[in-house]
Amino acid sequence: MQVRLTSINRRFAPALVICALILALATGCIAETKKKVPPSRPIDVNTASSEQLQQLPGIGPVLAKRIIDYRKSSGPFRNVDELMAVKGISEKRMENIRKYVMVKNPTPTPDKPVKQPDGASGGSPSQFTS
Repeated sequence: MQVRLTSINRRFAPALVICALILALATGCIAETKKKVPPSRPIDVNTASSEQLQQLPGIGPVLAKRIIDYRKSSGPFRNVDELMAVKGISEKRMENIRKYVMVKNPTPTPDKPVKQPDGASGGSPSQFTS
């Protein structure tokens, strides 16, 4: 019996090696196709679609949906650090995506007015009287 198992092992060993190599290569190819190419320019988190958000490293469909849901319920993001209020965006993840995201001047909402810089239009009427 011992001799017989050894001869079987010798016959199937090359086939097992070939199968293992094919499996390793296939797994590598699958892993390569899942690598994301980050956006070439920063994306505005206030206008980005789910697909655009999913281009960011570490952001999949679930986090993209959370970002959009947060944006809908809380209004536009005032700065990129506000993304950390979204469940699942940790400091580490934020550091990984920081260079790929931006916030253009958000439009004011009743809950979140945008502060005008000093000297901007909209000053008090007393400034215009002589």
